[in-house]
Amino acid sequence: MRPLARQFRAAIDEACEVAGGQAALARACEVSPAAIHKVRRTLLISESLAMRIHRATGGKVPASRLRPDVWARAEHVPI
Repeated sequence: MRPLARQFRAAIDEACEVAGGQAALARACEVSPAAIHKVRRTLLISESLAMRIHRATGGKVPASRLRPDVWARAEHVPI
């Protein structure tokens, strides 16, 4: 697995851990557990879901870790 893919998957796993599991993260983000699973499997995430994860984790997993192409640093993420 490529280093960036590994970092992305680690960020999703951390978000799941912070939220209390994949289903809990999905509930907090108002998406299905399948949506979280798909993100983890495909390594593709929308800006909207990255923001939802940012908010659901209280910024512990910033959207900038999930979409560095949109936000270069955590402080660039609008809250």
